[in-house]
Amino acid sequence: MIKLFGGMTSPVLNRKRSDFIQHTLPSLRMAVASIALLEYLWLGPSNRQVLIMLLIAVFYATLCICVRTIKVFFGKYQYVMLLVDQLMIFLLCYFAGGMQSPFVYGFIIPVLIFTTSPDYKQMITVLVLSLAWLLLLGLLTIFELDLLVWLFTIIALSGIIVNVTVSNDLSILSRYAVRDGLTGLFTQRYLYEHLDILINDPKTNSRPFGLLMLDLDDFKSLNDELGHVEGDRILKEIADTLKRTVRDTDVVVRYGGDEFAIILPGVEYQLCQVIVDRLRTAIIDMDYFSNVSIGSALYPDEATEVDELVNLADTRMYQKKRQTKQGYSLF
Repeated sequence: MIKLFGGMTSPVLNRKRSDFIQHTLPSLRMAVASIALLEYLWLGPSNRQVLIMLLIAVFYATLCICVRTIKVFFGKYQYVMLLVDQLMIFLLCYFAGGMQSPFVYGFIIPVLIFTTSPDYKQMITVLVLSLAWLLLLGLLTIFELDLLVWLFTIIALSGIIVNVTVSNDLSILSRYAVRDGLTGLFTQRYLYEHLDILINDPKTNSRPFGLLMLDLDDFKSLNDELGHVEGDRILKEIADTLKRTVRDTDVVVRYGGDEFAIILPGVEYQLCQVIVDRLRTAIIDMDYFSNVSIGSALYPDEATEVDELVNLADTRMYQKKRQTKQGYSLF
């Protein structure tokens, strides 16, 4: 069944979209503004106001390319960028014939850009804003209801078609990008992307969290004895046990092979110790392994960089694996 408007994307794809907003989109804006200006100079009738607006559009597009602060700002506040783009199109249409202006189809461009997001609320917001601009344009120039309905229908259909086709592809790509094919857990790549957001995003970097690295001792021997099919089944069962044992807010990752990682938002030393004990008991009670090694690291008390945090938890896990066949290492 095709899921209209898609679903949640991964940090990987969200970052790619942010890069598109900051880098590719300014170049596209410059190309459109330059082509419109050249076409006007070549074919258009003399209209000083339209010429000024086109020059402003080219200047604005140039700033979006050359000034890093503007690119970062629009990457963070995308709706401001949307409103500025729509305002430029509105003013061009206002000075070039109102709803009859050929520039009116420029409203399709921001709609197409923003409807590539799987968030259907974002698509609806963009369409409502586009309708509001068209209504205002009609009220300030010559209002033609039939033309308004036609224009909005074209814009809305374009947005919906793009959202359905692109967002479904994004949903599929997102799942393959962040989910392990065997266990259904998040992948190592997702782990690093998520940690990067937790540590570097101003909205989250003030909140503590813990990272656990977990290794199933002697899994290789068990896998060789029972076979790879049975080994895969056990890994799936382990994954299900981990998900049931931790909280809904925790992020469980298959780090690779028989190693797992778990992000524990909002935890400090005492709670981290409780969760480690609970995980160790849950896995050993499955009767597949007599030993499990777990290492942990706490942000920001013990590490403030992604690689530093992962390496610390990983080192402690292997230290515990060498020192004893059962337990955990917080130090």
